[in-house]
Amino acid sequence: QEIYKEFDYFIRFLHHRVLKCRENFDCFQREGEDLKWKMLMRPEEHLLKNQEFDREGYLFLIERNKIIGTTAATKHYCQYRKDIGLLRLITFTQTSTKQDLYDAFFEYIYVCW
Repeated sequence: QEIYKEFDYFIRFLHHRVLKCRENFDCFQREGEDLKWKMLMRPEEHLLKNQEFDREGYLFLIERNKIIGTTAATKHYCQYRKDIGLLRLITFTQTSTKQDLYDAFFEYIYVCW
């Protein structure tokens, strides 16, 4: 009895935390289901913003310097047009407003997204 009285506050605290965790999980699960149904009912609202390109997204390129022995990851925003084989890489940096734009034309490119 004394041990129970001594740890009663801790047991109540843990019980409250478990209930709160379960409520948060249920809430996020409902929100996810709602968003899924909204996307299924109105898919035209969730299409790509720029219909000129077939694929768009971010790409991380790992650059290795063999002399120094270091690697650096560069983030690029990529846009791909299948009909003319255009792959556009836009270097993405949060500190700089300057955009480096690279356009490359390919006869055939394998895109796995």
